[in-house]
Amino acid sequence: MMLGLIGALSLVALAINSPTASPLAWSPDGRWIAYTVAVPTEAVPLAPGWLFETSRPIAPADDNNTGAERAAYRLWATQIEGGESVLLEETEGVLSAPCWGPDGKSLAFARLVARRGCPWRFEIVVQDAPERRRVVLARVLEDGSALRTRLPAITLAWSPDGRYLAVPLPEHENDLAVIRADNGRVLKTLEDACLPAWSPDRGKLALAFVRGKIDPSLQSIDSSFGAPKHLADVGQVTQAPFWMDGNSIAYVVSSKSTKNGHATQKLELFRISIDSGQAQRIHTLTSEPVERANSIRGISFSLDHERENLFFTVGIRGQPSETVWFRPPEETRDRFPAVDFEVWSSDLSVSPSNLLLAFRAHASEVYAPPGMMDMSTRRRTVLVPDDATRVQWVVTLVNAGRKLLRGLPAPKSQGRVVERASILPVPGELPANTELASRLRHLAKLGRPLCDRPVSVGAAEPSVQALLDEARLFFDYLILDYPEALASLDRFESRATNPDQRLCLLMIRSQIYLGQRRVGQAKETIGYLQEQTRGAVASFEETPLGPTVGSILDPRRGWLRYLDEKADELTRQVGAETALDPPGHRGFEAPDREMLEEFVGNARAPRFPFAPPADDPRLEAAPDVVRPPGGEPPVAPKPPPAGQVAPAGIPRL
Repeated sequence: MMLGLIGALSLVALAINSPTASPLAWSPDGRWIAYTVAVPTEAVPLAPGWLFETSRPIAPADDNNTGAERAAYRLWATQIEGGESVLLEETEGVLSAPCWGPDGKSLAFARLVARRGCPWRFEIVVQDAPERRRVVLARVLEDGSALRTRLPAITLAWSPDGRYLAVPLPEHENDLAVIRADNGRVLKTLEDACLPAWSPDRGKLALAFVRGKIDPSLQSIDSSFGAPKHLADVGQVTQAPFWMDGNSIAYVVSSKSTKNGHATQKLELFRISIDSGQAQRIHTLTSEPVERANSIRGISFSLDHERENLFFTVGIRGQPSETVWFRPPEETRDRFPAVDFEVWSSDLSVSPSNLLLAFRAHASEVYAPPGMMDMSTRRRTVLVPDDATRVQWVVTLVNAGRKLLRGLPAPKSQGRVVERASILPVPGELPANTELASRLRHLAKLGRPLCDRPVSVGAAEPSVQALLDEARLFFDYLILDYPEALASLDRFESRATNPDQRLCLLMIRSQIYLGQRRVGQAKETIGYLQEQTRGAVASFEETPLGPTVGSILDPRRGWLRYLDEKADELTRQVGAETALDPPGHRGFEAPDREMLEEFVGNARAPRFPFAPPADDPRLEAAPDVVRPPGGEPPVAPKPPPAGQVAPAGIPRL
């Protein structure tokens, strides 16, 4: 299979002092997209039982996490039309972002190779086919730890005539070299330089780049590779320059100022002529100066092939994440989230053949999972070439939904606030026509297909399958597909060993019955659970005399009372005659006391509220990582061998 493939209207979204990006690369014909992903050391970064965590804080995204501490790194190329993915490289070292040759049949990337007992080795690799590659430049390093942190956010640039590559040099933090693409011969070294971008004009070949870290400036060299030409002082650089045509460059400038005694910064997009040096502002990317205390997480912009549509996003901590669709000179066409306002998007890149916008959806890592959005239909597509990326997407969507659900008002019963048994709202608690309900359904519709792995890839690691089973119930419930939610609940129940969780799952079952308006079954399940929670449970309290253990009424009784009240409300709404169970209905959905008791087990034993003691010998905790015999490190999900085609894995919404 040839890589019939990628060129480069895509952009490098990179802040020099905050490497939070790994660019996505399109083919010249827009049929393929290449990207790097990382496999976490732990197979699943979300511990089982998150459905029942109603108050524990959700870990915030760590923007300083470069993704360098990972078990493996994979370079994929995905075909847009069919969704098939080709694994091009897998290594325990670190990979840079890829860039494609102008013919669309080769790509180049940098890698850091670390073998036990051997020195670090930095290599520039050209991939000519899925199973054929060549190393065109290599350097042996005494210590590659600093480069290991920076490399994920570094990209290469390939000249439009295919003869040259602009690549990083590992000896210094910000050095570039222009090398021959065929043999790696160094033609020009540019000290204190980064973020290269070649002009698209083969007849007037030029390379633009950013020089200097303290006072950055935009500079360029022509095809003679002589002395660089100073074009403009740009301040704090946030992204590589972008060639509008063969003679002008677009770039972002971050300017600092003071407002009401607070340091602020403003981001603006400029265009400068190479010949005249005249600069013109295209658009102000931030409507108001941003207080530096808020801190800009990152910025990314991309222009389509005709330079008629500009897409940009500015990630500001504490503010919703949105992408702006702007049509120069002064028309803002739309503002929208790439995934959700809770999910920061970066690495925007427009396909050269149509308005298909690629992005990364950040949870915490440089190698955030990639996705696409068709701007003509607003249809989102997520790229899942392997289980590692599948897990990243599921965790990203689940955490976004959990944050939204934390914003629900606290439930009250008899005038008192009660604690939820799970994060799932009771049917009717969240009106279907609200923005919050719409956002939750959107996340769930995007995430639900991810829970069904292709049969051809074999069984998943147990911890991965456990995550998918729990997420399937979460997404089915939020979509309001209650029949499927019941099937997902049965699947999840089959692996539940914790008596408290099993009780909570019965509460969720009663909520599903309410969603189906099967009030009789819901009331019977709630009544059984109320009997099971009449006893006291252990409580732990710190006192001046030390910790003490006492007993309190089971806090779940308040939640069950709340469910019972909701069932009564539903009965009044639909009428007694429509609330009856279907005639002749049998099975587990119509709760049977003996079956319920067998399912719950010894649920009345003393325990801490919602969390039994860890040393309870009756409990067997569900594994959250997979470890082979002998206590070796966790096993990462296995992809197909390099060069092998992975099954189509592009769920669409």
